[in-house]
Amino acid sequence: MEAQLGVLNRADGSCRYSRGKTMVIAAVFGPVEAMQKNEQADRASLLVQLRPAQGNSPVADRDLERFVTSTFQSAIVLTMHPRTQIHIVVQVVNDDGGLLAAVINATSLALIDAAIPMHFVAVASAALLSEDGQPAILDASAAQEAKTEGGALTFVFDSKDGSLLSSFSRGSFLENDFFSALALARSLSLSSVVPFIHSSFETRATFYEQQS
Repeated sequence: MEAQLGVLNRADGSCRYSRGKTMVIAAVFGPVEAMQKNEQADRASLLVQLRPAQGNSPVADRDLERFVTSTFQSAIVLTMHPRTQIHIVVQVVNDDGGLLAAVINATSLALIDAAIPMHFVAVASAALLSEDGQPAILDASAAQEAKTEGGALTFVFDSKDGSLLSSFSRGSFLENDFFSALALARSLSLSSVVPFIHSSFETRATFYEQQS
């Protein structure tokens, strides 16, 4: 994994995140004054846009947008900024598998960079299931995802205690396979992704201190 925070000067928070050959750039704008149609009296509204590497967003990307929106509507303390809007834009640079997990992790880092208050920091890992009883493959490549006849899963966890917040799935799989993949993905998230996010934030904080 690699991440660099503060890569976009015009955003309030941003992150370039990569894992393997998959790379995304997440940008956070706000809280800013909301358009009247989006204004909510008791909380901020949240707008998430996922931009593909090329062309227009396919229908599948709209499903990912809705999932990301739901995840961060729960994560962000929206009631602290009523009548405002927080706008998250995620640009896909390259998709070589595990895209949704990359989007979640990049967005969490961009929100941290923007100092947006959150109930929890969401971390994600992807798992690819097979139909032959073999263990799930974590962070599979796009080529592996294309070949599999099993399901593809993305799990989102609370970085504090590892509790499962949500999951996104495609394809078919057995219940036992789901829970086996869940255990592997939770272990990876807590042992690798969470420390990485902490380290990335500390590196950014050190940079700010040196500039002050």
